[in-house]
Amino acid sequence: MNADYWTNMIHIPKHVAMICDGNGRWAKKRRLPRSAGHRAGVNTVKEMTIECKKAGVEYLSLYGFSTENWKRPIKEVNYLMHLFVSFLLEWRQEAMENNIRFHHIGDLNGLPESLVKEINETNFSNTFSSII
Repeated sequence: MNADYWTNMIHIPKHVAMICDGNGRWAKKRRLPRSAGHRAGVNTVKEMTIECKKAGVEYLSLYGFSTENWKRPIKEVNYLMHLFVSFLLEWRQEAMENNIRFHHIGDLNGLPESLVKEINETNFSNTFSSII
């Protein structure tokens, strides 16, 4: 993200919300597999958490998986679940170092045990709140 992006804003919002959507379309447009789009989306989330923290945004809400997503092909759903686990494992230390708080507010029912475990282990308290 451009370093001057935040400094040129007159008012930094207290709360920013993102709907993580369009990763498959992004990949298709580039003739890449959908999984590449999902991975790019995860990288964007990582970048946004840090950028929002730098800018002074207090809350970042991410809508990452809806009940409609369960209707996708099972291979894609399984990939997404694995990707979420990988994201939490990779991002947790960076979040702690940057004083970013994670709080999951969605329904855990139906999620793989490995993902629930990582969500629970990532729920920790710091100053900045990134809500997924």
